[in-house]
Amino acid sequence: MRNLLFSIALVLCLTKASAATTSMVIKGDIRTEKTVEIFLKTLSGALLGTATIDEKSGVFQIDIPAFSPDLYQIIIGKTIEKVYLTNETVTIKGYYDVADPKNTALDFQGIDRHLALAVFLPEKREEQRKVNPDSFTGLNAGELCALACLFNNDKYDFNAAILEKVGSGPAISAAQQWLLNRVDSLKLHRKGVPAPDFSLPDDRGKLTSLKDLRGKITVLDFWASWCGPCRKAMTEFKTFYDDFKAEVQFVSISLDDDPAKYQQGLADMQIPWMKLWDKRGFYKSDLNGKYGFKMIPYCVILDENGVILERDIQSAAALKMALEKLTKSK
Repeated sequence: MRNLLFSIALVLCLTKASAATTSMVIKGDIRTEKTVEIFLKTLSGALLGTATIDEKSGVFQIDIPAFSPDLYQIIIGKTIEKVYLTNETVTIKGYYDVADPKNTALDFQGIDRHLALAVFLPEKREEQRKVNPDSFTGLNAGELCALACLFNNDKYDFNAAILEKVGSGPAISAAQQWLLNRVDSLKLHRKGVPAPDFSLPDDRGKLTSLKDLRGKITVLDFWASWCGPCRKAMTEFKTFYDDFKAEVQFVSISLDDDPAKYQQGLADMQIPWMKLWDKRGFYKSDLNGKYGFKMIPYCVILDENGVILERDIQSAAALKMALEKLTKSK
């Protein structure tokens, strides 16, 4: 079974979930070498209930008199996990290692719906971009919002697709409020909006801004000399650059913070198109926040007026396919 909660094996309670009530209980018997606290909190951090797990008895119970299904935080010691809870009683048994929580082994019962959501979560974080929100079937609005929060995806299209399924009315849960806030914060990272401006020097020191690039379809390629995948992608870009250069201008923006490495990168790559440099480097540049990327290579395609046509392109094959579609449509 996949690792989900506290990286622990979970036991699915086979009893049918009870009908919604106005209260719920978290109880159990957890062995621990030191006394530890267990908390139930909302996503925003509001405390709903707490109990002490004594190293001698290990028995605890949290009673929550007013409760509704939603995504909550279960906190044991220094371990914090988001769990979708219904009004079903949750029972936790096993061992909690205060010194090293990775050695913890707990069995959970009463989290049927959380496990149903977890089926949609990819095993690896990098596989998120392959997940289509249309595959999230059999979930109600609250569960869809909770799943979006569990994914914690930073792509506008992904979160907006889930919100469209749910509806953008008043929030019915903390998870829906989270989703509304996430979509709103990512509005600038979507297609069809003007690209954020910048002013950067080229390889000769001349400053170039976004307005200087208008008039042609433009590819912004964010890279760095230390990024192996960037070098690989750029090498592949060269194989089809000539096919598009009449209609498309390529602009590679280096995020190197070391001048010597930047210059060596230019010498190594022999880039035949425009080269700009943000000397602040990958971690201090504001371009990653403005354009919505956390890793490179990353390409954005702009129209003749600087409006974003495509974004989040991370391979030469994807870039070539997008350019073929755009230039044929013209």
